Amino acid sequence: MNRNIFNNFGILSIGILATLKETRELSLPELLLISPFVTHSALLGHLARKNTQIKSLEQLIIQKTVWFSNFNERYYASIPETLNAIQLLHDIELILWDGRSCSMTEEVPYQTSMGTRAHKIYNASKNLAELISGDVANAYNNLRIQL
Repeated sequence: MNRNIFNNFGILSIGILATLKETRELSLPELLLISPFVTHSALLGHLARKNTQIKSLEQLIIQKTVWFSNFNERYYASIPETLNAIQLLHDIELILWDGRSCSMTEEVPYQTSMGTRAHKIYNASKNLAELISGDVANAYNNLRIQL
């Protein structure tokens, strides 16, 4: 399957909405971190498990090092789709964008018609929110994102 179709801005829109449901507001640097997490199948599956409790990003990186080996490449490859997803959500008035961060205008609950991948994203959203919110500079450093 073509990765560009599989990892499209529709899936990233679901990732943004699900994460915003947990955090209520995300900055652009935080938003850009969502895609590399939700487009990695093993990482998404781990975050979506009910028994997965995230203590820290550092601990997850140590436990699952191989999942983060190409995080920098996934991050940069996903920037256009993430920006398209933000634009789509803003255009259909599901988020408010003030130029630095976004917040939800209305919650979009999971529906079975969204599919199993969206279900995993919704299940992972609490853990994902824990990982990306907080000290974003420290997260970028720990994830080895080259700025």
